[in-house]
Amino acid sequence: MKRVLKRLIPILLCLVVIFSIIWYLFWYDRGFTQELLLGTARFFEQHGNHSVASWLYKQAYNQTGNDDSIVIELANRFKEAGNYTQAEIALTNAIAEGGSVDLYLALSKTYVEQDKLLDAANMLENITNPEIKAQLDEMRPAAPVASPAPGFYSQYMNVQVNAAPTDRLFITTTGDFPSLKDEGNRDITLVGGENAIYAIAVGENGLVSVPSYFGYTVGGVIEEVSISDSVLDAYIRNELDIGADTQLFTSDLWKITSLTVPEGVEDFTDIGRLIYLETLVIDSRSIDHLEMLSTLAQLKELTVRNSPLSATDLAVIAKLPMLEKLTLSGCSLSNITPLSEASKLTYLDLSRNAIADVSPLSFMENLTTLDLNNNALSNLNALSALENLEVLDVSFNSLTSIAPLSVCPSLKGLIANNNQISEIPVFQNPSVLSILTISNNNLTNVEPLSQYTSLTGLNIAYNQIKDITPLASLKQLVSVDFSHNQVTALPTWDKSSMLVVLDGSYNKISSVKPLRGLMFLNKVVLDYNKITNVDALADCPLMAEVSIYGNSVKDVSKLTDLSIIVYHIP
Repeated sequence: MKRVLKRLIPILLCLVVIFSIIWYLFWYDRGFTQELLLGTARFFEQHGNHSVASWLYKQAYNQTGNDDSIVIELANRFKEAGNYTQAEIALTNAIAEGGSVDLYLALSKTYVEQDKLLDAANMLENITNPEIKAQLDEMRPAAPVASPAPGFYSQYMNVQVNAAPTDRLFITTTGDFPSLKDEGNRDITLVGGENAIYAIAVGENGLVSVPSYFGYTVGGVIEEVSISDSVLDAYIRNELDIGADTQLFTSDLWKITSLTVPEGVEDFTDIGRLIYLETLVIDSRSIDHLEMLSTLAQLKELTVRNSPLSATDLAVIAKLPMLEKLTLSGCSLSNITPLSEASKLTYLDLSRNAIADVSPLSFMENLTTLDLNNNALSNLNALSALENLEVLDVSFNSLTSIAPLSVCPSLKGLIANNNQISEIPVFQNPSVLSILTISNNNLTNVEPLSQYTSLTGLNIAYNQIKDITPLASLKQLVSVDFSHNQVTALPTWDKSSMLVVLDGSYNKISSVKPLRGLMFLNKVVLDYNKITNVDALADCPLMAEVSIYGNSVKDVSKLTDLSIIVYHIP
């Protein structure tokens, strides 16, 4: 036993000394630790084991006082392995712990190498440390400049975009932000209309400049012009009173502010030359595309009917800067998402299409009139956001409720014929609604209408209504149609009621006495009821016309003696 101990004790002492030296070196000698971890990381990197190498690089960074050079080397190793995402993460995390100029330089270069020029620009603009930002601003390349200066020009010309000789320059004229594939052409030829030039420079150090935007408008260029389509050419010459042998100039076309495309036009391209056009109507024409409209910066009203349109066409329309009134009726539309950008519209007609989703319209805060009749709507939830909507037509859809409209504070006119609506909701501001047409539905109760005190026009025909007593409180009502229901009695309106026209045909009414003495009542239609006497109508001072076909009235002399026209068969 003593011999064993004599041998073990020296060995144990040696191990303690060795481990003590190792512990000392790792804990107190950070330089040694750094070199050891880095050397091991590089060994694994050379042998293709990137995951182990990356872990060792991270440990070296953590063990050596967060040395930025280690993070940058780690990021470079990630990039060499094709893992740019990890390189970004490593640099971003290090910056979050307290960035340095070198880290921002490395991250900018990493973005540029991935063709993320916009990310690089945004990163450099949003540096929160003012000292670091000031240093980097000094190091960034100068922003590109253009000559001549942006503005309005009445001639075609070239624009030179320049950067420092040592910087790479990237330019686009498409409206997109530049990418690495956009390097080269610095001499740009402007076209008629709006021209948008975006440019950014990349320095040798990997930093990007502040992006530059140059806007040019070329208009008023007087030059010879010819119209490709013979029918359109003849129409324009006739409008301008210019003979067929006289040369047309662009200044001639500027005089045309309104155009209804004539029948027979096949080539629509030259419509884009009518740059001062304010109103355009295209009816029942086969159109390949509407790209030519993109030059019509003054267009305020566009009507396209019975012509199939694509999502690309809608995108062109949505970008028209002055467009206020738009009709796209019978255009085979089902997806109207691109129209969400047409925020200036006040009038929109999308009738006779196949639209089921109208959520893109919720962004049209200026919309006052909307026609969606003959579509595939099953709900109106998206329209509740339209605070300025005044007139809405949703007839011939598949609606079971109009409750979402109850929060529209400006709604004055609602047309909802031919749906499956069973209830009339109470609007938050019922006193605003003046016209309500809701025929051919499933209504049985009209009690909520008593709160719509500003109604002047009401159509509830073709429902299953038996009692219309609540209508007696509508003193502003001028016209009412409750024909084709199951009404048994007329309400008793106040003698000062504004009622002028009443249609109660095809019901079960037996007496017209409640109408006696109505001051403004002028026309009454009560065909096919159970009426036997209409003498009470003679006491309406403005009565002019009465129709009572299909009733059992035999004597109408009290009416005819007052020159009231009576339609009936005795």
